[in-house]
Amino acid sequence: MAPDNSSHLDTTSSSTTTKETTGNSDTTSTSDETLPEISPEITPEIFGLEATGTGIIGLALRAMNGDVGKFSRGIEHRIYKYDKQFEKMCSRHYQGCIDSMKHLKQLKRKYTVIKGIATEIDEDIQMESKKIADKTTEIIQCRKQMRNAMVAIDHISACLPVLENYAKLHELMAQSKYYEALQMIDELEHAHLKFIEQYKLVKDLAKNMDSMRKEIEKKAYSEFNYFLEAIKTAACRIGRQARDNDEQQLAHGIDFAPIHHCSQIFNALRKKEEFEEYYRGQREQQCQMVCKSMTKVTTQVNEYTGWLNQMIGFFVIEDHIHQTMPSLVTAQHREHLWTKASAAVCDVLNSHFGVFSDVEMMISMKKVVLLFALTMERYGYDITRLYLLLKQFTDQCAELLMSAYEVQFVRDLESDNYTPISVGNEEEFRAIVRQFPFYERSIEKEEYPRKFPFSRFVIAVYTQVKNYLVNCLKFMENLQMSHSDMEDAMRKFANVLLVRWSEHLKQNIHSNRSLIQLVQITVNMDYLETSCESLAPFITTIVNGEETPAHSMGQLVALSAMAFRDASTEAEQKIEESLRKKVDLFLDNMAYDWELSSSDGLASDYIMDLMSFLNATFLSFTNLPNALAKHVCIQMCKYVADSLLSILISPSFRLVSWGALDQFSLDVMQCEMFTAQCPVPGLDNQTLPVTFATLRQLLDLVVHDDWPTFCAEHRKERKTYDRVKINDVVVVLVKKMEWEKKASGGVFSIRGNDRKKLHESVLRQLRVLAAEK
Repeated sequence: MAPDNSSHLDTTSSSTTTKETTGNSDTTSTSDETLPEISPEITPEIFGLEATGTGIIGLALRAMNGDVGKFSRGIEHRIYKYDKQFEKMCSRHYQGCIDSMKHLKQLKRKYTVIKGIATEIDEDIQMESKKIADKTTEIIQCRKQMRNAMVAIDHISACLPVLENYAKLHELMAQSKYYEALQMIDELEHAHLKFIEQYKLVKDLAKNMDSMRKEIEKKAYSEFNYFLEAIKTAACRIGRQARDNDEQQLAHGIDFAPIHHCSQIFNALRKKEEFEEYYRGQREQQCQMVCKSMTKVTTQVNEYTGWLNQMIGFFVIEDHIHQTMPSLVTAQHREHLWTKASAAVCDVLNSHFGVFSDVEMMISMKKVVLLFALTMERYGYDITRLYLLLKQFTDQCAELLMSAYEVQFVRDLESDNYTPISVGNEEEFRAIVRQFPFYERSIEKEEYPRKFPFSRFVIAVYTQVKNYLVNCLKFMENLQMSHSDMEDAMRKFANVLLVRWSEHLKQNIHSNRSLIQLVQITVNMDYLETSCESLAPFITTIVNGEETPAHSMGQLVALSAMAFRDASTEAEQKIEESLRKKVDLFLDNMAYDWELSSSDGLASDYIMDLMSFLNATFLSFTNLPNALAKHVCIQMCKYVADSLLSILISPSFRLVSWGALDQFSLDVMQCEMFTAQCPVPGLDNQTLPVTFATLRQLLDLVVHDDWPTFCAEHRKERKTYDRVKINDVVVVLVKKMEWEKKASGGVFSIRGNDRKKLHESVLRQLRVLAAEK
């Protein structure tokens, strides 16, 4: 034990403290004595500061008249008083504090001794307790091991069936018996594992069986994909067998066991819907690939045949699976694929069909498509769209045929001799009648050689249109079209062809044709229009195989007859135009002497030549339609009359003599004689002469100076000179007056002056009448 020096330390400390206290007391006493006393007048302000704080310092200073030194001494004296009070209080309690410290040091020494003893006892207890705990743990461990051994024996006995079946499962997997393996997995999960599901072994086995399921699923997908490749490869062959209706070969086309096996596996995997969706997705992709495989535009029919056979094979397989596994290939899915495929087929064929420039190739392609459609129909697929496509192809085929026959039409038109057909015997006559429907009985009474009104061109065209219709019918056969629909289509094709031929005729008419050629073309068109009546029964015969009365085909006749109407109208106009040019040539050669003193009493040579030409021309109109011939004849006579009137009132000469008027009147008389002969049959005797009535009235009025009658009847409804125009009269009268003025040499006799005044009076009156108009 260490010696206790606490008493010594305490005594030293006490004495030291006492000394310090005493010293301080002396110091304080001395210091107190040196401080000055506070004036009584500042004591209340100091006390006030103690009570209220520094806020009234300003008031205190004002109370001391601003004496800061006095105020500071008062504050220091008050602080000193408080310090003395604190020292006295501490001196009174110092000894008690020293005694308390001594007592605490004694308690500390006792506590240290007790703590050491307790620590030694605790260490002994801990060592003994550890020995006891170790023995207890060994006993517990032994008992636990014995209990675990018994439980393990029981559990292993329960797990033996699971392990045995698990071993069989591995054997099935090794033998690729996947469906049996799935059944074994289901048996393990539902009949065995649920009794030992508390063991970790079960979780490991479950993981392994999940892996096996995934492996089986992968193997099944692999087997299915192999099956897809197999049917993809065999589709073309199956399609060809189905198209040829070879049921015996078709029965051995493909082994469908893999698809059934895969379906069983996915049913056992409880992924039936997933497999069905995968199947449908893969087959839809294959369908799209088949649809897109025909991208090259070719004229080789066999390439389209192979493509369509592949399409047939695809859907034959789908139909077989639908029959055996309706849940895998539903009717809705099958129709969905067929809708897409048929649309693709129609698009491809529709875009590629135009490359066929040969009708026979078109017909061959039509047979391929039709056989494809019939095969698909036999397996229950809707082929309406395919028939509509073939009907569209009918229009394309007709268009192609039409183009070919247009070329032939133009060739025949250009090579025609524009001469009526002449036959020398009965055999030739009957040959023409067999080729073209000619019904004029009067020709059979004529002697040989006989002449038909039309040229060889008409026979060629009529033969072409019949051949065209026969070829169009070949394409329409077996397209599920009624006879009425076929007849309507044939009529439409015939009408379109005739309209196009009419366009070529119009072009040919404007290609510098002579008058004779124009006349023959017009005659030919008239007979072509007439022949349309026989096309209707011809169409009915080739469609139905029997004759039909022509009156039931009125619609075709009306449409076809109108096809050449525009061309006929233009031909008529060209005939008139050509005749006008001919007439103009004659009229341009006229050289009237407008100062002729007297005529020789005969018509001019150029008028005689013109009338001869017109007479010959109108006689050649025998074969023209009578209405056309009459129309042209009237128009030409009117044109000659108008031309002569234009010559008479032309401003190119300023005077006309009596002899010139007389000669002009003789020429007009020759024209009137020509019109009185009526060169065209069927014309009224009064029709043609009317064309020269205006000119005749004007000449009679001027030559005979019948001015009183003309002026007196001007306002009457019935007039002698009702066709004469006042302006024309004025022109001729002025020219006549100019000649009389020139003939008299400016010197008038009494009678001459009277005539001059008369003419001037008439001229003024005529101008007044003209102004009233």
